[in-house]
Amino acid sequence: MLRVDQQREAVRTGAATAASLAYDALQRARADAYGAWVSLDDNAAELAAQRDRQPLAGVTVGVKDLFSVAGLPRLAGSRVTPNGPSDRDAELVARLRGLGAAVVGTTSMPEFAFGPTPGARNPLDPRHTPGSSSAGSAIAVAAGQVAVAVATQTNGSIIRPSAFCGVAGFKPTQGTMPTDGMPPMVPTLDQPGFIAADAGSLLSLWSLWHDVEADTPPARPAIALVRSRRWDACDAVTRTALEEISQAAGGTELEIPAEFDDAWGWTMTIITVELARNVAGLADRFEDFSAPIQEAIRTGEATSPTTYADALAGREAWQAWAQSHLDGVDVIVTPAAPGPAPLLEQGSGSPDLCTLWSLAGVPSVTIPLRHRDGELPRGLQIVAAAGRDLDLLALARHWQQDPISHHIAPDAAE
Repeated sequence: MLRVDQQREAVRTGAATAASLAYDALQRARADAYGAWVSLDDNAAELAAQRDRQPLAGVTVGVKDLFSVAGLPRLAGSRVTPNGPSDRDAELVARLRGLGAAVVGTTSMPEFAFGPTPGARNPLDPRHTPGSSSAGSAIAVAAGQVAVAVATQTNGSIIRPSAFCGVAGFKPTQGTMPTDGMPPMVPTLDQPGFIAADAGSLLSLWSLWHDVEADTPPARPAIALVRSRRWDACDAVTRTALEEISQAAGGTELEIPAEFDDAWGWTMTIITVELARNVAGLADRFEDFSAPIQEAIRTGEATSPTTYADALAGREAWQAWAQSHLDGVDVIVTPAAPGPAPLLEQGSGSPDLCTLWSLAGVPSVTIPLRHRDGELPRGLQIVAAAGRDLDLLALARHWQQDPISHHIAPDAAE
């Protein structure tokens, strides 16, 4: 896989140019066999040549098909959206270009970020799902096609596909990333983020994005293990790994009160109601929507205003509880998904292990757990209090470089 600092260093030392790295990425993307891409920018190398001196010069990027990329269509995974080229970059894309990154193209996703991604397959084993809805972004990184991919998470759409594909995924604190040029699907929960080969790449990207440097993580961070009401859905290997990681770190356990057992229901209420509202302008094309979108719209339209208001109130209460308890530890550790990637015919996997933290709006990152040869990876999800994104990424990088437990897969930079 490609690393952010490796690509930056290649340009800095003259071992490669930003244009040559962009050209190579385009060639890899054109040869993709896993359904990662929607559109490719044939001008990527030419544009990259103009940015050899920028901080992210040489870093190749894929952008989820939910963001406008100048010259490419923004389809949002749908056949009912206009397919003409965008006339400008989304703010997030423009910021990446301004830092010197080479935007290779747009990555695949399900219609309006809901349901499985058609044609997407896990590059580690094409018989298995890569997850959804940022599947294309995870594939492009895991297959070594680009170093970074822009993604979004509403429920589990960054953390889950990253875990399934054996890469690192980062969902920042809610509201910290620009959404201009990204159509509103579920504004209450939608959050842009990034997928990369490892936590070190994510930390480098985030540090350059904000022009800050991370502090050294504490030698003995305060850790809490959260099992949640979905713990029993995890396979035995995942449960054992998380328990032993927590034990090795001297962690405590944090129990979620029963009053938040409806959090998963609140999440789906918010998603379906807001999705139905935001695609209402395309109602005359209802029969052209995918089956998952049709069902979500029907559910959202049938939901009463009182039920929606109750879901928002529940979310607010959960946010307050989560933040107050996260302030008492450095990080929470919890599974990224119930186990490794399911077979394609079994669906795109459950986002339920991500739901609480997406609903809370706090930052989370996943890094791979160690797995035996012939097995697919599992993910360790690490969560911090809102606003502690940089500290979270620094700790995740440290754990990949110097694992606190044999269950954490060390960073094997190539």
